[in-house]
Amino acid sequence: MTSRLTRRALGGLCLALAVSASCSSSPTGPGGLNVSGTWVGTWQFLTSGVTVTDNVTVSFVQTAGTATGTWTADSGATGSMQFQVAGSVSGTVTISQATLSGLTCIGTGQLSGTVSTTAISVTTPGFTTNGSCQWATNDQFSLHR
Repeated sequence: MTSRLTRRALGGLCLALAVSASCSSSPTGPGGLNVSGTWVGTWQFLTSGVTVTDNVTVSFVQTAGTATGTWTADSGATGSMQFQVAGSVSGTVTISQATLSGLTCIGTGQLSGTVSTTAISVTTPGFTTNGSCQWATNDQFSLHR
């Protein structure tokens, strides 16, 4: 009888733990995708009819399926990205860069693309900017771990 009660108690405890674990907030997105950490790759854009490729590093933090990243390019441009983690994503991207004249240009754009455990590829058609700053178009970030 003790054995039977012990098994019931353990069974109830296991069930309670399983329910608790499945109800807890997970940092991963659908399908277990987790993009937290450092990613490297390229930022490619079109300016004055010329395609430019710059090296970029992005550091992502993921909470409850939302990835928030800060990025830095070799050219000195910096910014952020945010999206709900899934196979196909949409979200926002920002950019900031000082000009030779000392003015800091800031822009915001909408991103869309794809995410996997080893690759992120997102694009933005362009950035809305402050003042007279002009940003390149057809920006693409191709990242890998």
